[in-house]
Amino acid sequence: MVSRRFQVWLDTIRNPTCLASCAIAAVAFLAPSARGLSYAADIVATKPGTISVVGPIVKGDADKLRRIIREQRFGVGAIILDGPGGEVDEAIQMADIIRPLLPIVAVAPGRFCASACFFVWLAGNPRNAQSREYMQRVARQKNSQTGGAVGLHRPYRANIDGVVNDQHQLMRRIQEYLEKQMVSRRLIDLMMSRPSNDVYWLTSTDFDELGEYSPQIEELLIRKCEYVRVTTRSADAGLDPNRMLRSITCANDVLGDARAKAWKEVKR
Repeated sequence: MVSRRFQVWLDTIRNPTCLASCAIAAVAFLAPSARGLSYAADIVATKPGTISVVGPIVKGDADKLRRIIREQRFGVGAIILDGPGGEVDEAIQMADIIRPLLPIVAVAPGRFCASACFFVWLAGNPRNAQSREYMQRVARQKNSQTGGAVGLHRPYRANIDGVVNDQHQLMRRIQEYLEKQMVSRRLIDLMMSRPSNDVYWLTSTDFDELGEYSPQIEELLIRKCEYVRVTTRSADAGLDPNRMLRSITCANDVLGDARAKAWKEVKR
């Protein structure tokens, strides 16, 4: 039986007239009682090469994702996210499955990806979402088709036994994981300073800092495609549209080849 809190969240995000601010309020409402949530994410291939992950992440979802990926005939080009988080270790396993495939990972338009969902989003190349400021600006545009928001807070232990030591070890382990993914110390500190019953929504500054690609892929595209990271500041300054078009076309070709090679490894 679905809990009342979870049902409110479902009703909120499924309401086509719900504004972006309504979705943000819904995840904040769910977060304090997400511990022990037993409803698995709905992971389905919505069309060939595109997989949707909707709802809280629980144990077993990584295996489900791996199975659905292997069922795809020509690879996975996009992962679409919409959820309040869940089991952080399971989310990391999902991210580790996704990362070698180099898919686009995006937050569904007008929706959100918070807490443990952030780790799955981070695995994308590229990764797409919208800033807190942007979501606030479009909150009154009911039919907006832009991406959704990304939220952070510190990971937590559901088991209250030995909570002090276990909690400290978990936070240290997550910090080390994020450092390996080249996430800045500033964003890691923001995550760890935000309590588990609250959410920090990423801003345009945060997205500019993270970039749309992982550092390794970004450097590959810089060398092969003269890729330039588009930030709020550089967009305001103006960019040569012809150069941007050449760079985007080249990046699509380079990533397409890399995805094809990665897919061969999956099918072995």
